[in-house]
Amino acid sequence: MKNIENVILCGAGAVGGAYAKKISEADPDCLRILARGDRKKRYQTDGLIINDQRYNFMLADPDEPDPAPADLILVAVKDYGLEAAIQEMRPFVGRETLILSLMNGITSEDRLAEAFGRHRVLYGLVMSIDGARDQNRIRFSQYGTISFGFADNTDLKEEVKAVADFFDRAGLSYNIPQNMLRELWYKFMVNVGINQASAVVRSGFGAFQRIPEAHALMRSAMWELIRITEKNGICLNETDLENWDKVLMAMPPESRPSMLNDLESGRKTEVDMLSGTVMALGRQYGVPTPVNEALYRTIKSAEILIGADPSGSQVNA
Repeated sequence: MKNIENVILCGAGAVGGAYAKKISEADPDCLRILARGDRKKRYQTDGLIINDQRYNFMLADPDEPDPAPADLILVAVKDYGLEAAIQEMRPFVGRETLILSLMNGITSEDRLAEAFGRHRVLYGLVMSIDGARDQNRIRFSQYGTISFGFADNTDLKEEVKAVADFFDRAGLSYNIPQNMLRELWYKFMVNVGINQASAVVRSGFGAFQRIPEAHALMRSAMWELIRITEKNGICLNETDLENWDKVLMAMPPESRPSMLNDLESGRKTEVDMLSGTVMALGRQYGVPTPVNEALYRTIKSAEILIGADPSGSQVNA
């Protein structure tokens, strides 16, 4: 497989913006940001301000004639923005294009595979990044680590090696788990806990490092998902909670999970993808999910009270 030289980023929010900065600093000519219409105009006029530095990235407009296919598309939109993103990506998906999701949740890869074919879609997630976005301003203190690959990476395929080579050249930290599906569910467990609990407690990582009640709330939501995975074959367990605690305690106390940032910025959250999914899985497998049901109702109410845009129009940044 050829080297990855032409990359499109779909979604320049907190995570996408951080990686756009890193990639462009390694090779400014390889990266384009997917944008059309008003978003394209905003990028052209205002740029992106990342850690107080302005960036004017090259743009990929799906409405322009003869779009050049990408070697790799990184997808970093919010869950409820994916269907629109898929349509915008279509002109840039060529015969050899790879697609890597950096989204939260456990369904984006299946939706991308349905649209573009399983053979080109890699599973992915990001751990320990601490970015926040306000309009066109993005701030973060650590890039975290990207875990990616196909479902089973016992024998690395050429597509995975190509992405790893690109990440090496860009200076991005990454991990290729042997069992990528379990890793994806582990990250989902983390988000079900810390993202939702932080939105309810209205505080960042520091609260969960030092307040036992906040930590217990986070864990109780996670335990409901663990009980579900005991029935679907993923089999998360208490060791996974302990491993997350090690990561949590190393996070900057002042940093905040994305759902809290979304609420306080008046944006729609991913609660449907988090507790909404847990509730549906609970019904499917006969597992009670009262904590996630309470979190769902609380966060949905908070969205209404702050007047969050129900369309999620800001989701792709």
